[in-house]
Amino acid sequence: MTGAPIRLGFVGAGTIAEDRHVPGFRAIPGVELTSVVNRTPESSAAAARAFGFARTHPTWQDLVADPAINAVVVGTWPYLHAPVTIAALDAGKHVLSQARMAMNAKEARAMVDAARRHPDLTTMLVPASHTYWVDARLHGLLRDGSIGDLRTVDGNWNEPDVCDPGEHWRHQRRYSGNNVQGVGPLYEVFLRWLGPADAVTARTDLYEPHKPGPGGQPVIADLPDHVSAHRRVSRWHDREPSR
Repeated sequence: MTGAPIRLGFVGAGTIAEDRHVPGFRAIPGVELTSVVNRTPESSAAAARAFGFARTHPTWQDLVADPAINAVVVGTWPYLHAPVTIAALDAGKHVLSQARMAMNAKEARAMVDAARRHPDLTTMLVPASHTYWVDARLHGLLRDGSIGDLRTVDGNWNEPDVCDPGEHWRHQRRYSGNNVQGVGPLYEVFLRWLGPADAVTARTDLYEPHKPGPGGQPVIADLPDHVSAHRRVSRWHDREPSR
């Protein structure tokens, strides 16, 4: 890599940062881990020591405003994705935000609007990449009719590890908004294969409202833990029969 370095600031450096983002960015020449901020000063200091950040900031607002940083990685729970992304873009920073995109559709649209206001900046959401290995092949088979006329696609997503106490935020609307476990990534995959849905109907259930929480204390869940959804895509039904 040539030119000025990319100086990264992390807002939220937890499990996903440790597993994916920090090792990935360290492997890229010219990328510097400049600063980090977590929910508490103690957590920020621990992340700086563990991951090799040069310094910490007291708040995410201070990090975003720092002129020494030119790109921001948003690794927080969804409740901060929109405010941090929008503020970072308005401060002239490139942004990579962890999925899920936002708390709700209103926030997501505000993020898109902010990205469009700054076309000179890169704004990216971490994608659902688990089907990349097969996406192109499936898309080709659907496009040329090799598998016949598509009538229906069934998809199932089960997350047996969501009862980890450290994942309690996934079950609480104040942190996760309207996101329900793997429903978003599953739809993202279908979107790549089939395009946008014409209509979606769904039923949700919350079978177990008490989830394991930090320190052995349960938390009360207010997001569904089971979703049954049906999406209709007319363009495949409207195709002429393959020959």
